[in-house]
Amino acid sequence: MEQAEEYTYSDDEIIELNYLVGKRYQECSVREFEDIEKLGVVPYFCVKIDDMEYDSRSMGSGEHLLMYLFWCINKCSKDTIVIIEEPETYISIYSQMHFSNYLGKMVAQKGIQVIITTHSPYLLNHVKNENIRIVSRMGNMATIMQPNENMIAEDILGVERNCMGTLFVEDRVASDFLSIILENKAPYILKKYTIDIVGGEAEITKRLRFPKSDKIQYNFIGVYDGDMREALDKTQIEWKYVFLPGNKPLEELYRNFLHSPQNIDKLCSELGRELNEMITMLATIDGDDYHDWFEKLRKFLSVDGRTLVRTFYKIMNEMEYEIEQFIEDIKKCLE
Repeated sequence: MEQAEEYTYSDDEIIELNYLVGKRYQECSVREFEDIEKLGVVPYFCVKIDDMEYDSRSMGSGEHLLMYLFWCINKCSKDTIVIIEEPETYISIYSQMHFSNYLGKMVAQKGIQVIITTHSPYLLNHVKNENIRIVSRMGNMATIMQPNENMIAEDILGVERNCMGTLFVEDRVASDFLSIILENKAPYILKKYTIDIVGGEAEITKRLRFPKSDKIQYNFIGVYDGDMREALDKTQIEWKYVFLPGNKPLEELYRNFLHSPQNIDKLCSELGRELNEMITMLATIDGDDYHDWFEKLRKFLSVDGRTLVRTFYKIMNEMEYEIEQFIEDIKKCLE
């Protein structure tokens, strides 16, 4: 012991250790022993809390691991690569979150690189998908992939996430269209948000006028039909909102789409119906209110509303750009 010089941690370093470990050290020191059984440099820690003093021999595994990681990372020079295997094995959830924050700070300050293997979602809390790799093995087959919006790392770890918000829509057709878009373009949103049919644009607006507060850890987003872009009264709206693709109610967009012979043929091919029969039916209901038009068409085709909306989604290729723009808009609302 006397041959190894003792290093006493500064007040700032003790504050960081207290943050990591969740204790209230008054004094901390370390001695470094070299070439012990070919292990290289081995640190030996001594701490004091109030009137109690103890060292590495008496520390719990988690406490000692955090002390060791703190010592190791602080000794690293720029461009060092630090490899840590499953640090969550010994440390609490509280310390896992704090260690993740501390590690991010040290990566930025010291210019080191860190590779961690982990099963802990708490260590991944602030790590972007581009910096995560999912390693999977089944029998002799192994894969390494980067998570994306459709396969989130937390899902792979079996973490159940609470609902983060609600998307308000005007009616059933809007609900079906929104959920089909999200299924195809951003399924992760459907995992985080519920869709609520409120019965008209005025009801959406009423909900979006609910006072906002930093203490409300839940998100409300209004999803209006496209015809409300210019008509919406934005005064007193507290929450974010978007507009579905198009500039008219969905049912009216569908009816206008079927004014083209080629598009009627697409619908017939998709649903396996006769062209002449379809034209006759469309001519019969063409003058109806667009809500009634959609309902009568659905009954004539003997399909549920969601199936009919999904069919229009497939065949209306000209809406692809507007759908992509809608996805960008709703992502901004989630930030």
